[in-house]
Amino acid sequence: MTIQPRQAKKYGQNSEESLAVSADHSLQPNGKKPPNSPPQEGANSSKTQSSRLKWFYQLPIRRKQLLTLLTAEALSILGLVGVGSWLIVAGGRTQLANQVKAEVNVSRVTYNARINQMSFGFRGQAENPVIVTAAKEAATGQGVSAEARQQVKKTLSSEVIARNIEYATLVGTDLRIIANANADRRGERFDPDGLVSAVLANPNPLQVSTLVKKAELQKESPPSAATIPNQDLLIRYVVTPVRDPETQTVIGVLVAGDVVKQQMVRESLEALGTGYSAVYQRTAAGDFVLATSLETDDPGDWEKATTNSKLSDESILKQASDSLKPQQAFGEVVVQRGDIHGETHTLAAEAIANAKGNP
Repeated sequence: MTIQPRQAKKYGQNSEESLAVSADHSLQPNGKKPPNSPPQEGANSSKTQSSRLKWFYQLPIRRKQLLTLLTAEALSILGLVGVGSWLIVAGGRTQLANQVKAEVNVSRVTYNARINQMSFGFRGQAENPVIVTAAKEAATGQGVSAEARQQVKKTLSSEVIARNIEYATLVGTDLRIIANANADRRGERFDPDGLVSAVLANPNPLQVSTLVKKAELQKESPPSAATIPNQDLLIRYVVTPVRDPETQTVIGVLVAGDVVKQQMVRESLEALGTGYSAVYQRTAAGDFVLATSLETDDPGDWEKATTNSKLSDESILKQASDSLKPQQAFGEVVVQRGDIHGETHTLAAEAIANAKGNP
C-alpha cells in the first residue's frame, strides 16, 4: 500500500458559545414577592422599530432609492466575497487532491520499475548456458557437478550485488534448491507462496508482491540482512521458468526477490522533490504495518530526512485496501485529509495485490 501526502493549507474557524443564566428574586419587607412588572422591554423594542420605519418613510424618494441601492450593493459584495472564499478553498483542495494522485502514480512507477528490471535481467539469466546446464543436470537425476553449481552460485551472487536484491535462487522441478546466491541452501525445499509450483504448472513468468518471514530471510542471509527490521517483510518476487533450449521443456525455475526498502521511497521523492512517501504491508489478520517511509523538505540533504514516520490515522489504508477488486494488480487511488507530525496533509493511497489477489 503506497501513500503520498501533500501539506494542505489550514482553514481554521474559532468559535465560542456561551450561555448565561441569571435570576433576581427581591422581597418586600413583608416577605412577599413584588407584583410582576409589565413587560417594558417588548414595548420599548416596538417603539424603536416603529420610529426607525417612520424615519425611513419620511425620507425623500431619491434618498430612499439611494439607500436601497447602497444596501443591495453591500449585500452583493458580501455574497461575492463569501462565494469567492469558498471557491478558493474548494479549488485549492481539488488541486492538492489531483497533485497527490499524480504523486501516487509516480510511486507506483517506481515500485514497478524494480520488478521490471528484475524480470528483464532474470529472463536473460534463464537462457544463460551456466544456468541451463545446471538445471538440466538436476532434471535428469544425475546430480549437479560441483563445478556447475559453483558457476551458478557465482552468477547469482553477481545479480544480488548488482541489483541490491535479497534472493537469486535456481530451483529444480522437484522444488529443491540447486544453487542460490547467499548462504548455501542446496537441497532445501523452496516454494515461497506456491509461486514455483505455479510456474511449473503454467510455465509463464510471474511478478508478485507478498510477505516473507523474517526467519526465512535470515536463512538466506543476504548482504542487506543487518539493515532489515525484525518483522515480516514486503517482498517483490520475479519467478522465471528455465527451459531446455532443444525441447522447450521446463527444467527449472529462477526466483529473484527484492525486499521493499527505503531506497524505493527515496527514488519516489527524488522524482517529486519534497514530501512524504511510504509503503505499508497488510498482515493476514488485516492489520497494517509500516514497511518503510521517508519525509523530506530538502531532497539535496537526505541525512536530514525523517524515516519510518507512521500515519496517526490508518483509515485511508483500509479504504484503499477495500477498493481493490478481484483480478486487479492495483486498487483505486483514495484521497483523504490526514495528520502527519501534527500537520494536516492531503493524503493519497493505493493498494497492491499479492499472488492471491488480496491487498
